[in-house]
Amino acid sequence: MDLSPTDIQRELAGTACRWLAERWPASYLTELAAQAGSESGYDRGDWSALAGQGWLDDGLGVVELGLLAVESGYALQPTPWLVTMAVRPLHQAAGVSPPGPATLADGEAHGSGGPLGNWPDGACGGGLDGTVAALDADTAVVVPVCTQAGTLLAEVQLADHGVTVTRPEGLDLWRRPAIIRMDGAPARVLMLSSAAADPLAAARDRRDALLSCEATGVARRALDMAVSHARQRRQFGRPIGSYQAVGHALADSYAGLELARSLSYRALCVLAEGAAPDVRAEALATAAEASSQAAVTACETAIQVLGGMGVTWEYPLHLWYRRALWHRAARSGPADPLSMVGDLILGPAG
Repeated sequence: MDLSPTDIQRELAGTACRWLAERWPASYLTELAAQAGSESGYDRGDWSALAGQGWLDDGLGVVELGLLAVESGYALQPTPWLVTMAVRPLHQAAGVSPPGPATLADGEAHGSGGPLGNWPDGACGGGLDGTVAALDADTAVVVPVCTQAGTLLAEVQLADHGVTVTRPEGLDLWRRPAIIRMDGAPARVLMLSSAAADPLAAARDRRDALLSCEATGVARRALDMAVSHARQRRQFGRPIGSYQAVGHALADSYAGLELARSLSYRALCVLAEGAAPDVRAEALATAAEASSQAAVTACETAIQVLGGMGVTWEYPLHLWYRRALWHRAARSGPADPLSMVGDLILGPAG
């Protein structure tokens, strides 16, 4: 398996990096963060700009999307692009156009007829009931629906009647979870239960791979901030990067970043090649653990290198640190990646 990007892919990543730096400079993100309120906090005015740059093209493969996700994490792009592209194949398979930014719900809803749902397979019945959580919910959410025939996929517009969205406060200003309650909410069926299982699993795998790539971009940005400061800041007539305490910490961050980059690229390639489920699970778990750890370590190292400036609101490092902490928290739980890797190596406990 060749994990090296092609020349065209490198050009794509470089172009994306330059465009994002112009579109969302760190100074603008700091201003946007100060204005973030109870809403989702996304920069909605730039969604059409993403389309104009080709970021929403259906022809982008998972590897190309992963490279864009790295640059998105590096720039901390304040839009729900990542989750939208994770569910885009579901819209393609259904032969419908997405309504705009969309995301995938965690959890299941059911038809208004009861816990098991009385929907005929493919019918919208009286609407959807239930409460689900979703990441970066802005316009629409794709919801797994439990029916008598199995689990089908339906799309709900967040602005429709019967839909209530609650956004709990969190560390990350643009990666806020949404709790979506549906009481007879209208929905359109995207995929019947007989065809939904594999595409749903693929969408979740795709989302996890893109999140690992994003965390790698966060780690790279934090390391760049730290290295730039270590080269410029002088103490006792020398750049502080020349002192071992600083240099060794930066070297450790760099080693973690390169591991995360390699494992994230491997996860992309595994998905692109359509590998077996156990291979996908192992690749995604190792990428998730390495990338989230690299992001947190790089940000905390940068805070130490920058000293007091690293913990001020005016200096934007805290925005990337918030995203890194979100990644670490999001990957924790009973089925966290590290436990999955341990099971793969040692076998399941008990």
